Amino acid sequence: MDIFELAAEVPKKTGSVWEDHIPIARNGREIDAYIMAEIVNPIEYNELCHLLRNATSKEVIRLHINTPGGRLDSATMIIDAIAASDAYVIGVLSGSVASAGTMIALACDELECSSYLEFMIHYFSGGTGGKGNEIKAHSNFIDKHMPMVFKKMYVGFLTNKEIEDMIEGKDIWLNGDEVLERFEAAKLGVYDDEK
Repeated sequence: MDIFELAAEVPKKTGSVWEDHIPIARNGREIDAYIMAEIVNPIEYNELCHLLRNATSKEVIRLHINTPGGRLDSATMIIDAIAASDAYVIGVLSGSVASAGTMIALACDELECSSYLEFMIHYFSGGTGGKGNEIKAHSNFIDKHMPMVFKKMYVGFLTNKEIEDMIEGKDIWLNGDEVLERFEAAKLGVYDDEK
């Protein structure tokens, strides 16, 4: 038998059609997915979003989140998939959860927080380019669109004043206990806006 015949007998690797940016582990009806890096291009989250959108009500998906944040378009894609999911989605927060990561966390049905959690909310950063009229049109759109997005993401979790302060440039830092307290109150619709 020559080398070519041997090579033909080696089984081909059968891998996933998805990239492995978000490791996913399944144990029966329990699924763990790990968002452990900067949130990057939407294409990296196709498998996670497919999983969320096609999960059944008998499944529990734990999103382990420890991220500095990143792209808003990717985060909102994940948030939309969580909202469309029939599964019960638990955000397991540890380390540092910041920026777009906080939005994903707050979209979950339940949160579990590490004792050492750092949770940081801030207004978006970004840029634009192109011809002058395109920059102006995009800037005008952002001025109207982004405050609406951020208010919708954090309503009930942050006070109205905190949301306005954040839009004006203030960073908001919370520990795990504060996150859980606010999250539960927001889910119940009883968060004190005067706090």
